[in-house]
Amino acid sequence: MHTLGVLLVACSAAVSLGCGQEEAQDPDKKYNRLINETSPYLLGHAENPVDWYPWGPEALEKAVKEDKLLFVSVGYSTCHWCHVMERESFTDQEIADLLAADFVAIKIDREEMPDIDHIFMTYAQASNQRGGWPNNVILTPDQKPLTAFTYVPRDQFAEFLPEIGKVWKEQREVILADADRIADAMKEILARAEPGEVSNEAPELAAAGLMERFDEENGGFGTRPKFPTPQNLLLLLRAGERTGNQEWIDAASVTLTQMRLGGIYDQVGWGFHRYSTDAIWRIPHFEKMLYDQAMLIMAYVEAWQVTGEPLFRQTAEEIIAYVERDLSDPAGGFWSAQDADSEEEEGKFYVWSDEERQAILSVDEDKLVRKSYRFQEDGNFVDERSGEKTGLHIFERARDLEGQESALDKIREKLFDEREKRIHPLTDDKVLTDWNGLMIAAFAKAGAAFNEPKHTARAAKAASFIMSTMHKDGALIHSYRDGSSKGAGRIDDYAFMLWGLVELHQADLDPQWLAAAKTISDEMVAGFWDTESGGFYMSRADADIPLARPKEASGGAVPSGNAAAAFNLLRLGRLLADPAREKMATELLDAFGADIERVPDGFIDMMLAKDFEAGSSSEITI
Repeated sequence: MHTLGVLLVACSAAVSLGCGQEEAQDPDKKYNRLINETSPYLLGHAENPVDWYPWGPEALEKAVKEDKLLFVSVGYSTCHWCHVMERESFTDQEIADLLAADFVAIKIDREEMPDIDHIFMTYAQASNQRGGWPNNVILTPDQKPLTAFTYVPRDQFAEFLPEIGKVWKEQREVILADADRIADAMKEILARAEPGEVSNEAPELAAAGLMERFDEENGGFGTRPKFPTPQNLLLLLRAGERTGNQEWIDAASVTLTQMRLGGIYDQVGWGFHRYSTDAIWRIPHFEKMLYDQAMLIMAYVEAWQVTGEPLFRQTAEEIIAYVERDLSDPAGGFWSAQDADSEEEEGKFYVWSDEERQAILSVDEDKLVRKSYRFQEDGNFVDERSGEKTGLHIFERARDLEGQESALDKIREKLFDEREKRIHPLTDDKVLTDWNGLMIAAFAKAGAAFNEPKHTARAAKAASFIMSTMHKDGALIHSYRDGSSKGAGRIDDYAFMLWGLVELHQADLDPQWLAAAKTISDEMVAGFWDTESGGFYMSRADADIPLARPKEASGGAVPSGNAAAAFNLLRLGRLLADPAREKMATELLDAFGADIERVPDGFIDMMLAKDFEAGSSSEITI
């Protein structure tokens, strides 16, 4: 193994888990170039002694001119381990000096540059069999990756940096040969799409594959950690309803119920945290992401439509209320996320000591809370690093409240009002077109299902904002903050916005949304369609990205742009009576068909589109 390989293994063995602040320029402070950015995450690093650059020509040209490696650190504002690495390493002058000696240092907000994030995360996962943020990638001056690692402790990082610099100077030919080999492999991975016809049975095979991993006791799939995976639940609900398979519907229902009752759900202020570190939905990573709220609203709405379970409608309404309260931009859009940390501690805003709770509740109220929210005598909140109980409590709800709902509502309001006095986690107030498209779809779906015009009106307000502010010169803009729009739209922006517009038209039948959907669809095809192999690229042809234009079929926390495009091209084609759009959706699915047919449950979001295509739809002409 080359010296570089040894260093890679040492770094990738570190903890693989995933900062921001308001920009207030102090004339007595020294800032790096990130002070000129708009991203809260980048601005949060503007006072670091590290000589950070944003991704762009200035940094890339400097690396070539000075023959230095690129140190690229990718993260986001609500990432816990990004905070930790910044506090330990990037505020340290010795680390800053070590980086300056051999590297050009670049900071990237993954939410502003999802295509570049995808490229570097694909590399990290391919080389280390793991991924996470911060994702730190070292590249040659011509942007070919050499190694990647997530969080590492400060002292290990300080040992690693000069060793990499030494290898670069003394074993240049070996490193460049490795870099060329890695780059060639990455280009093939990023643009890979093996065609084949996707069968109508594929969604059912995918659902059956999910059921092999289903946790019958706790809900969800697999063991720990557990993510909400709303696409899995939507497929089980839709395929179960279409085929009459009650077992699939029950699996989705159990999961949605257990999640709603668990600590992954904010029982005091509502909304879902990012994921659960355990198998029973108790201890979350506390960040709250807009996309999770959007996808889970849709899952709970559809579960209510299928089962009629009141808890599902209640949960969707509560998430909507949380988004309205804490993630709504006054201009009309929706903000991106809320942090996990406050006062430099993860979860501090959300957990309770006995003394804090008893100070504001009567004896009888506290007794009811301890019973109804499954409190344990020594607390139920566990420190992630030590694995030890802290004596603090995170609320979990009992399934049967024995008629105490009204009393608990009043107690919850007391607790919420008291919690509001705490120092709040940072809110990342970027408005992202793609995530807003998902939330527009969620509000519109809830408005139609629940016959709540206010939800539909809120979706329309956000759609108007995106189309008037972030759709310029026939193209979508990716990000907006504080009056400024920046960044070219990617495929997710177009596909998710198309989703929102189609859902909104279905909710209020306003023809302007159908016209806007047609416009966005046409622009999406013109800018991203692969005319040779089918499917959509993530980026436009002129995008400034390393290695290759990525093309992705499988989703993660949200569906892939290709899956969302397939689903909504099918719907738009039927709404417009335009078979050409439906044909393109089928071609899109078949562009990745061989991979899908091999592992249908590896492409759940694509299966949502295929399930729609394979099923029947109704048309009402007025």
